[in-house]
Parts: sequence; structure tokens; C-alpha cells
Amino acid sequence: IYKKGILMIHSMTAYGRVENSEGQNSISCEIRSVNHRYSEISIRLPEELRPLEQKIRDHISGKIKRGKIECNIRIEKHNAYDETLSINQDLLKNIIEASKRINSGLSTSAPLDSLDLLRWPGVLEKSTLDAEEIGKLLFPLVNEAIDIVIDTRQREGEKIKKMLTDRCTKIKEIINNVQKQIPDILKNYRKKLTQRVQEISDEIDNDRLEQELLFLSQKADIEEEIDRLGAHVDEVVRVIDRKEPVGRRLDFLFGLLSSRKPSDSERKVCEDLLKKMRSRYESSQEDATALISQGDASRDAKISPTDLAAWTQLTTIVLASDVAILMY
Repeated sequence: IYKKGILMIHSMTAYGRVENSEGQNSISCEIRSVNHRYSEISIRLPEELRPLEQKIRDHISGKIKRGKIECNIRIEKHNAYDETLSINQDLLKNIIEASKRINSGLSTSAPLDSLDLLRWPGVLEKSTLDAEEIGKLLFPLVNEAIDIVIDTRQREGEKIKKMLTDRCTKIKEIINNVQKQIPDILKNYRKKLTQRVQEISDEIDNDRLEQELLFLSQKADIEEEIDRLGAHVDEVVRVIDRKEPVGRRLDFLFGLLSSRKPSDSERKVCEDLLKKMRSRYESSQEDATALISQGDASRDAKISPTDLAAWTQLTTIVLASDVAILMY
């Protein structure tokens, strides 16, 4: 969802309702939004306003890009009980004459009931809604309801962003504390292990013992995992402010090359590779510029050279993969 030209993290659930009671009719517009991977819009409105459905759908899809959206349009007439009943005299006359002809051939027949006649479809003429006139009042309400939904999703999104950012900050603090304690942890681990081995036997070869202790210490070293966790946390913070999810790009890339979405393992490999490519080209802008300068097509200046080079490299690798080769 775009707000003042800036793409922000948004919640997917929201509700907006507006009403206009001026004039002869009371018009209300309700819009509900819940989580959905894509955009799915359903609209409920009086049958007379069906010609306006596509325009209402366009208004919604133009401002809300994702989510399951339900739009409910209601119209109630003011003073409907005081309205003069309009009877279709021609239809009523035809019904009465048809009833008399049928009764003339029957030995017994019941008299016509006036209430039954009024219930006959079309006898009571209903005043129809003017879709064009209603539309002049309706579309401002639709836009207002959409804005309420967007504002609600944005406010909730800001809370979600703050929650995620705060948790990432706490995780980073824990990581930093653990990193400071790693040398002492390994030292104590080695000391306890040595004491335990000496309790078992005093005849173990010291060189052999040192080798085994070194091997076990390496296995117990969690520094690499801690560094990886820190990188994941940094990536979460970066993705929160990102303008486009990486997953969508990968889905699009695989869709073009293999007519399907990537599996979980393929997605993981591509995301890891993309991260490495970004890191490489961030540290070497010359390599990024050299890569994207190849070919005759002009590049989009809005995309950073680092990002473009990383995705170019990933696309090249995917294109050379077994998946793409088997397709083409």
C-alpha cells in the first residue's frame, strides 16, 4: 500500500464505514480487510447499482494492493413507510380477467383476495434507483472508507514494525552479551573436560589429549552460529523497510523460467546466494558497475547498482540451472 509516495509496513486487517444520510436515501459503505496473499475483492450492493461494481472495484484495487477485501453497499429510503403505493393497473386487470376465465370453467372457485393480488410479482411497482445519481454520492463514500482502512492498516503496521524492531534490538543485545562470554565459556569447557579426562586415567598421551580437546572445542564453538543469527536479525530489520519482498521477486523469476514457484529448498538456496551477492557487490562497487554495464539495454536508475548486480547474478545462475535447462 502506498501512502504519500512511501511504502511502509502495514497490517492486513482493518475496517472502515462511512454513511451519507442527506437527500432521499441513506447510503452506507463498509469495507473489511483481512489477511490474504494476493488481492481478492468481493462487493455486495443492490442489483440496480450493479453497473457501478467494476468502477468500485477499480477504486479499491487502485489503493489497496493486497488482502481479502469485502465491500458492502447499503441504501435505505427515507420515510419509506409514507411512500405512496404505485400499482400496475394493466397487469392487475389482466390477472383479474384471467382469474375470471379460469373460474368460469370450474364448478367451485374461491373469490380473489386483494392481498394475494398485491403479492403478485410486478403488481406493486417499486421505484428504481438511478445508478448515475447514486454514484455521485457513493464514490466519495467509497474513497473515504478506503482511506479509513488504509490509515488503520498503517497505524497497526507501525505498531507491528516497532514490536519487531524492539525484539530485534533485544536479540542483538543478547547476541552481544553471548559473544563477550564465548572465550570464557570455551575456556571453562576445556578446563572441565581436562579435569574429567584426568579423573578417568592418568596414562593418556598428552599430545593426543590436546588434539582431542581442540577438536571438541571447535565443535563446541558457537561463534559461527552467533554471527549467523546476528546476520539474520540485521536482515529482518532491513526487510522491514524494504520496498518489495524478496519472495515475490523469486516467485516471479521462477515463474518466468520454470512456470512454477520455487520449492522451499530452492528458495533458501536463492535467498542465501542473493545475500552473498549483495555483500560482495556492496564491498566492490566496481564489479557491480562492470556487470550491469554489459549488454545494450539501458538500466533503471532507480535501482541501486548493488541490488541490480546481485539479481543479475542470481538470474544468470537460475537460468543455467537444471530447472531452466529442462524447460528450454
